[in-house]
Amino acid sequence: MSVIPYDVDYATLNRLRKYENWFFLLSMIFSFFYALQMEFNILVKNEINDLTTLIGLLLFSGFVILKIYNDYFLFPSCENKRRLFFIDNSFQSKMAIQVVPDDFFNKELSPGLYKLAVNGFENCFFTYHIVNKMVAKYLIKNGVLAIAFFVFAYIGFKNMVFVVNLILQLVISSFFVDGLIKYFIYKKRVEYVFNQFCNFFSDPIKKFDNDKIAKIIRMILEYETLLSWSTISIDSKIYNKSKDQLNKEWEELKKRYQILQLQSK
Repeated sequence: MSVIPYDVDYATLNRLRKYENWFFLLSMIFSFFYALQMEFNILVKNEINDLTTLIGLLLFSGFVILKIYNDYFLFPSCENKRRLFFIDNSFQSKMAIQVVPDDFFNKELSPGLYKLAVNGFENCFFTYHIVNKMVAKYLIKNGVLAIAFFVFAYIGFKNMVFVVNLILQLVISSFFVDGLIKYFIYKKRVEYVFNQFCNFFSDPIKKFDNDKIAKIIRMILEYETLLSWSTISIDSKIYNKSKDQLNKEWEELKKRYQILQLQSK
């Protein structure tokens, strides 16, 4: 398959997500040592204490800045480019600046509503399977870290440390709890939309009436809205490891649902 132009944008997003994680991890390490110092009354020179506090704050500030940029600027930009290619490939339009590769999704299908539905089904199929493989990652990253910051906040409260630090620890922990809840809602909603696609294609399409057109639009909108709401990136390592097997499964699914060429008007 040809190189897809928006892959470069997603590669940049994934790289900045890694930097975001490293900034957070390092700031957590500094918080951990600060919590140990408070818990066991470890005496440290004021200069060293001030320096470690400053470094920890700078690292956390870097994490927040990257988080905001990735979630509210870069991720929506990547998704917008992907949607334009998705529409161009489905209808052979020219909405994207760059040309859609000839061997993009489902080249055997004629442009139109049917191809839009099949492309949406394929996108949802891959998202559904990859998201289900990301459970361990989110449980570790968000669940364990949320507990860790609750512990830091407890230690800070018990030792009556500066109130700003205590509030910061509680805010961070709630942030990761929120991320974990969002992931499981996202996972459940993706499964729901995927089942909608399966039900839709289980009934062979002979012609497009208003009801079928409405169902296609509803499924596409639900899926795309879900992606925009979640700001969750597909794990590139899991995708690269699983894509060959998932491609085989997708081809089998197309045969099962008799997804063949159909001209839509």
